[in-house]
Amino acid sequence: MASSDVINDNPHEQWQKLKGKGFVAHLQYFWDYYKYFVLGGILVIIFLTALIHDITSTLPEGLYVVYLNSTYQGTQDELIADYTPHTDLDTENYSIVIDTSFSVSTESYDEYTMSNMQKLMALTASHDLDVLVGDTDMYSYYSRNEMLADLRDYYSEEELAAFGDKVFYVDKSYIQKLEEMENATDEELEAFINSDIVFSGTDASVLEDPIPVGIVCTDSSVITDNMLYYNTECVIGMVVNTERPEEAMNYINYILGND
Repeated sequence: MASSDVINDNPHEQWQKLKGKGFVAHLQYFWDYYKYFVLGGILVIIFLTALIHDITSTLPEGLYVVYLNSTYQGTQDELIADYTPHTDLDTENYSIVIDTSFSVSTESYDEYTMSNMQKLMALTASHDLDVLVGDTDMYSYYSRNEMLADLRDYYSEEELAAFGDKVFYVDKSYIQKLEEMENATDEELEAFINSDIVFSGTDASVLEDPIPVGIVCTDSSVITDNMLYYNTECVIGMVVNTERPEEAMNYINYILGND
């Protein structure tokens, strides 16, 4: 998809058009459209973030976790302190980031949602993000856009089988069909996305080519005790380009009570 196909003066409309275009297309749009309009703001944010980071800690990140649309009301330091005894990470030389501040909706592309989407994509593009947790709607959205790793690359068949019906899948054939619709009209693309086709979920039997991309963690004691997702089903998984897969797996196993 050429950049000229997605850039106009209505970014909200363009994000709607990018539904189903794949994670790479979203990154391309992010770069092409916002490099002139938001670059200055991003540089300011980066400067302020770096300044705060330098003041509070000079440690490189050893793990970065994002909770999408969390209902958590506590501090992130509390979550980090609870996890620290469960990792072999040298916390004197590496920091742990657990961010529960992200709020994203694909139904309302307001300024706050757009800002969070951009930040999430920037974290992923820079290989900073390791683990993503989200409600099933948002997890489906990002798994459809190929942001989540195939867990078969990290877990054995036996380990995945042990999770039973908690394994969350996305249909690879659905993603391929979306990619093949690159030249489709907006109406055709919207009709396909809004059809009754099931492209994700815990029932692999209804998917043509299921790929395990997450584990349902709603009943995790960490989730329930901290009210991270109150009365909401949630899923945890690894970001596709994480550079710290071992620590990401350790955190996932911690959440699932398997550490």
